Amino acid sequence: MKILIAEDDPVSRRLLEVFLCKWGYDVVVTCDGSEAWDVLQRPDAPNMVISDWMMPNVDGLELCRKIREIKKSDYTYFIILTAKERKEDVVKGLEAGADDFLIKPFHQEELKYRVQIGERIIELEHRILQLASTDSLTGVLNRKAFIERMEQEIHRSKRENSAFSLILSDIDYFKRVNDEYGHQVGDLVLQRFTEQLSKSSRPYDFIGRYGGEEFVVCLPGADE
Repeated sequence: MKILIAEDDPVSRRLLEVFLCKWGYDVVVTCDGSEAWDVLQRPDAPNMVISDWMMPNVDGLELCRKIREIKKSDYTYFIILTAKERKEDVVKGLEAGADDFLIKPFHQEELKYRVQIGERIIELEHRILQLASTDSLTGVLNRKAFIERMEQEIHRSKRENSAFSLILSDIDYFKRVNDEYGHQVGDLVLQRFTEQLSKSSRPYDFIGRYGGEEFVVCLPGADE
């Protein structure tokens, strides 16, 4: 998992980086909220942020508010690092959208377990999103999720002036399969069919179940 550090104090910044790297995390280090905000707008932005509260330019609470204002498909888990311990300060942080607090000077083990809590929440959110976007029978994208991703690829194609193709596929005489052999066999046919589609596709192509026995494949960058 990738974690973003936003910390203007060089000692705290280095300690955070050393500990997180030791525990196997992919770490991105920034020196203030403004630099962190630039990183968070990238397509491969980290899903977890550990940010100091008091920083020049953009402080931790403002950074958190900016994250919560944008619409992202993935949740960003936000941990505030601060010397403030008053209840009213905790309330301010929660109002800004922070998920957790770590009081300076922080303890190594406390940092480790608070990060692990955030990691579990992010993984749970990913599983929920996957269930919501996946056709339960075939494992490919459901219609809604496919259309959302297709629209993103259409915008990318227009922006980059690149080719874009769709293949709409329908299984002939599928009703006959269900009628003669039963729906369990029909389900198996759908599963095997999507497996063959996946084997024939490139890693960055994606497949959706459009409805019933209709499937659609998106091929970014592909002409006829």
